[in-house]
Amino acid sequence: MAKQTEEKTVYYSEVTKAEHPALRWLKKFSVFIFVVAFMGACLWQIFDLKAQGKQLDQTVGQLQDQIEEEKEKQLQIKVDLEYYQSDEYKEQMARDRCKLIYPGEFLINIQK
Repeated sequence: MAKQTEEKTVYYSEVTKAEHPALRWLKKFSVFIFVVAFMGACLWQIFDLKAQGKQLDQTVGQLQDQIEEEKEKQLQIKVDLEYYQSDEYKEQMARDRCKLIYPGEFLINIQK
């Protein structure tokens, strides 16, 4: 039994456009360009998001500072309110503004 070898001859006219080497190269090149462009766009987005993240971190820091300042102000307001409602403050205002004195005390007014 002899093996028969079949040879297939392909003529240029039978080569389809998809099989043409230049078109295969062009497809590969266009895929490569697409991948590079896509990666570039992704990297651009990453850098942009990092910059936005830094700005947001700064904003968060500033807002936390403002919160601390407001807490300090609120605490000072509470302390002041307690002082203004105290007998010590009322007594001091009565002495300074109304010139009131306790019995047995003398008011000396020195004028320049």
